[in-house]
Amino acid sequence: TSGSTGLCKLVPRTHRELLRMARRYTNQVQSTYFNDRQLSWLGGFPFDYFNCCMPRLLQDALDGRQAQNVREIWTLLQRESCDGAFLAPSDVLDLIKEFEFKPPDFKLKFLTTAGVSLRQNAMAALGTITHSIINMYASTETGIIALLSVNKASEFKDCACG
Repeated sequence: TSGSTGLCKLVPRTHRELLRMARRYTNQVQSTYFNDRQLSWLGGFPFDYFNCCMPRLLQDALDGRQAQNVREIWTLLQRESCDGAFLAPSDVLDLIKEFEFKPPDFKLKFLTTAGVSLRQNAMAALGTITHSIINMYASTETGIIALLSVNKASEFKDCACG
């Protein structure tokens, strides 16, 4: 039922379940947040809205002007002054390559990722494109199962998610 690595299977949820799940988490940060996951995915709109009540930057797939690569996504994040972003692990690795020789002028406060296990090479994002990486494992049925916030690459071990 994951929406992080593919299309959400639209597991039906009641409003009561969404509110109960959202109340389990506390808002750590108030920010402008980029999350390109579909609105129907629990890690998308319901979590952002019910848990954090934070502005969410969306791309409109209907007008054909979505960012097509990580450079365009990064430009969008900078233009909209995003503090944080949810990016697929593959996008994180692509951004590391993009800024390997010339770090960007803009840096996120936090970057959230999920869906597949991270390896130490993803920690190269720390200090270059973000101050913190939040790696999590979750499911639509249970919400967040494990979460790990990393501020120093030395704190991370391969495949750790909390």
